Amino acid sequence: MRGEVPGIYRVRGYTDLPFQVVVTGELEGEGYAAFRALTDRADEADVERIIEGVGRESDDAVRGHYGVLLRLVLEKNPRLIEAIRRDGAMEDVLMEVVRDRVDEKVSTAVDAERQQTTVAHINGIMENLKLTVEQAMDALGIPQSQRGTYAGLVGKTAQ
Repeated sequence: MRGEVPGIYRVRGYTDLPFQVVVTGELEGEGYAAFRALTDRADEADVERIIEGVGRESDDAVRGHYGVLLRLVLEKNPRLIEAIRRDGAMEDVLMEVVRDRVDEKVSTAVDAERQQTTVAHINGIMENLKLTVEQAMDALGIPQSQRGTYAGLVGKTAQ
């Protein structure tokens, strides 16, 4: 086992594939803040570096990765949330990350409600006009690409 970077050790010879062992407590420097922050003993400075990274980043995909990282860090270290909230700039970035997650959940809920409403309309047309599922979807103008999904959902509600 050999370490070119303190805290990262390459392991060879035990398996067909080489692998690395990372000892987060031995990692030093800003470049390893994310690794240290993922432990249950993260320090506030490392978490702030991640939050600052989110704030500086303009690429939405990279911001998304930072957001996932930040959520994992805060799940592991809930005690840091209050300390971070006291810092206005940090709280703004944190709230932006949370807002993205809330927006995602709202969008998913709206889509599910829309789907339930459409299924109810299909069922109502089938019952009132004595039409088949396909005829009801024709009447509602449901695109072909969505018909398999709705046909399956209508079948589940009829049981």
